Amino acid sequence: MPQLILTQNALAKLANAQQTGVQVKLSQFELTNSADATLEIKGNNLYKGGISSISNENATTLRVKCLMPAGLAINDVVQKCYLYDEQGDVFAYGPINSFKYTQDANIEAEINIYLTFSDSDMASVSLIVPSDSFVDFKTFNEHQHDERYVNKVQYHGDIQTFARRYVTEIDLSDLPFDMMYPVPFCGGGYPARTEVQIFREGHWNSQSDLDGDKVSGDPSVSAVNICFTLSSYPWGVPQLMLKLVNNIQVYRNVVSDISWKLLLKTEKLDENGNDTAHNTPTRYINGDGFNKNYNSSGFYLRGGLMYHIICNQSIEFNVHTKPYIVRESSNATSNVRWTALPIPVAEANFGNTNYDGREGVYL
Repeated sequence: MPQLILTQNALAKLANAQQTGVQVKLSQFELTNSADATLEIKGNNLYKGGISSISNENATTLRVKCLMPAGLAINDVVQKCYLYDEQGDVFAYGPINSFKYTQDANIEAEINIYLTFSDSDMASVSLIVPSDSFVDFKTFNEHQHDERYVNKVQYHGDIQTFARRYVTEIDLSDLPFDMMYPVPFCGGGYPARTEVQIFREGHWNSQSDLDGDKVSGDPSVSAVNICFTLSSYPWGVPQLMLKLVNNIQVYRNVVSDISWKLLLKTEKLDENGNDTAHNTPTRYINGDGFNKNYNSSGFYLRGGLMYHIICNQSIEFNVHTKPYIVRESSNATSNVRWTALPIPVAEANFGNTNYDGREGVYL
């Protein structure tokens, strides 16, 4: 098994940590194409990213997880790895089991690095993939470790940072409860997969007076847990469209029309132009023609309430409370203007709001 070498600087920091109790933070890993085992000859950088986690494999071994994501514009052989601490100093380095990385393969490289601490300055190794991790140094007597080294792992920071989740808070508490408001967005582009969760605690807005449905003081307003994934943009491959994982809405239905191609008002951009599949309404709401658009995925949220949108990508989830032109296309095959605008609750399609995700539904 190839070995990573702990630098003299790393050994000094470990010894100091054992004496002072100060944590040593490993922050990043770097992969290069160098076959040279020395510290100085780094080779070409192929990828540098955050460490996913550090965990105890057994009494003497730590496992450092790292991820090289798919789809990078790289075609080269990965042969060497560097670990860095939070000061940017090299903590460990050395050759790894080499592998060929190509963009076309669309496969992420998962690198597990095993650090086995003994009286030696060497750390035995293997490979894996990304985030912030802390190593807490305490006495090792009960584990029979060399007292300079590691015996426990702690993670610090919130879940959004650690799990790479982005939380968007949407507050519609000042809007009518009998209206639904569109949230168009673009996600799911190759090679990434977009994961979205729409969440509400049941007691949120319990002191509100909701139009047409008084709930002041009611602790059970609406509990929501909806999850779906996208692997293609709305203009992309249909077989990779939005997959509904679960749709749970308790007490009151408040999220509707979840779709790979969001339902929007449609009309001709040029009144004298072509009739097309895009500008031909498939549904009418309050006299306006609607059709599914190829520019945005999305959903509708009921007014009067607060929501959290949790996503694995930094996507803009913008609610439109007034008419908003999402896209205009003058192409002869489209000739369309799509407009996002609120719709009445009576016209909303909530779907099966007790769907537990056993099969998976494509929308």
